[in-house]
Amino acid sequence: MKALSIRQPWLFMILQKYKDIEIRAWNTTHRGLIYLHASKKFDTVGYEYLKGRGIQMPLKNHFDTGKILGTANLYKVIKFKDVNDFYSYEERHLNSPS
Repeated sequence: MKALSIRQPWLFMILQKYKDIEIRAWNTTHRGLIYLHASKKFDTVGYEYLKGRGIQMPLKNHFDTGKILGTANLYKVIKFKDVNDFYSYEERHLNSPS
């Protein structure tokens, strides 16, 4: 089975169902079940960004890393046409464009 490595706290946001779109620069033809792997690297900038949005999360040292934490069904890939399109999905992906 395929796996997708995602840095914390983004994987936490997916597993808690706050985020259902994962941003990637590459495309895939895979559809179906995938493992969700917590990268060993932690995204501190992303953590602070999410906290700045008022999202409650565990302390940084309480996130699991370096292991499979769940599964997801990859059923669609969205290609953003422009920055306005990116922002139209902001509440689903939670990412900053920078």
